[in-house]
Amino acid sequence: MFKLIFLSFLIGIYCQDLEQNVPMLKNWLNTCSITMCSMAINLCINQCSGVSSCKACITNIDPLCAMCANDIFNPNYMLQIYGQNYLLCDQYDIFQTKVCQIYCKGNSKSYGECKSFQSLGACFCYSRFNANLYKTIDGNSKMKAVASSSNYHEFAVGFVNGSISVFDNYGRYKRSFIIESSRAIWDIVYLSNGDIGVSGFFGTRLYTNSGSQKMSFTTSTGYAITILKNGELAYGVGQSICINNLSQSSARLVLNGHTSSIGSLLALPNGDLVSGSWDSTIKIWNIIDGSLKKTLVGHTGWVNSLILLENGDIASGSDDKSIRIWNINIGVPIRIIQTDHSRFISSIVLLPNGQIASIASLDGTIKIWDKDYGTLIKTLNANSIKDYSKIALNSNNYLVSLSDDMSIKLWN
Repeated sequence: MFKLIFLSFLIGIYCQDLEQNVPMLKNWLNTCSITMCSMAINLCINQCSGVSSCKACITNIDPLCAMCANDIFNPNYMLQIYGQNYLLCDQYDIFQTKVCQIYCKGNSKSYGECKSFQSLGACFCYSRFNANLYKTIDGNSKMKAVASSSNYHEFAVGFVNGSISVFDNYGRYKRSFIIESSRAIWDIVYLSNGDIGVSGFFGTRLYTNSGSQKMSFTTSTGYAITILKNGELAYGVGQSICINNLSQSSARLVLNGHTSSIGSLLALPNGDLVSGSWDSTIKIWNIIDGSLKKTLVGHTGWVNSLILLENGDIASGSDDKSIRIWNINIGVPIRIIQTDHSRFISSIVLLPNGQIASIASLDGTIKIWDKDYGTLIKTLNANSIKDYSKIALNSNNYLVSLSDDMSIKLWN
């Protein structure tokens, strides 16, 4: 009970200054208050998709609503937290929930929900996800890594035999290239220009989108790699994390503090870096000066996977078979999902509908969880998973799962 009271106290202090800015951030409440604008928004919810389309729909119904349409999508009227923008709204106000719906349609999502957030209320946008098996692809070896590119509308799979195969978002084969024969690939990341960073038993390297090597950063084994907000590359080398400018092979910064291998890395929108380690801890780093900002303690097994949630919290998956959701501003877990996986969780993903999917090595299942209540929604049969496995979401909102039976599955 004391912990809950203390948590509420910390969040309350953090959010006091946010409440003072609510009237300014909801300027659209004034410009959209005329009756016709409310009607236009209601009519356009099922007719538009994309910002231009939704603005035009509202304005075409009544030209006097042009300012209203602009204000809804004006980034100056968004609340920024952890480097992300949020439209504020009241879940108990029908009109504001309609504005949230049109805002999400403008952002090409299926629907929006006003939810309690940072003692206020914010609009969260989601897409539908039914978890139906769409396609099975036969691989040529066991797999340990998968990553997706929204700019190139493709995903790459890293194999234990040292090769990478690239598929479009519907699972159609595009190309393959060799990193190093018989040297397993453990993690992959796409850069915005289509380049591909890889870590594995061969070290950490950077390749062009077509598979030509551009840079070798280290020959030491790595299990995790990510691209930071500033465009630099972060990767694990043993217990350390290296930060590299892509124009130089030597590290600009080396972060030390973990006592075992780095199992997962996550870049935050505010520029910080989160690391999960086999020492069971999670650390948050300032990548400008390399200082340690926080250490998150609670897992009792390796931390294998980290994801960013839509409200700025993070979630972690561990060998202890739990998923923990953390408020990174105060550094404490706000929810613990004790899963019924029979073996360790190797990977977690935030689904388009706001739920969390987890895959557990050696038990053959993918499970989908309601992260707000910790309840199990659905279990998917991912077949004979007998080794480390991974899942990722491609830019078409299909869940990509890797299986030890050398198959790749797409779920929509």
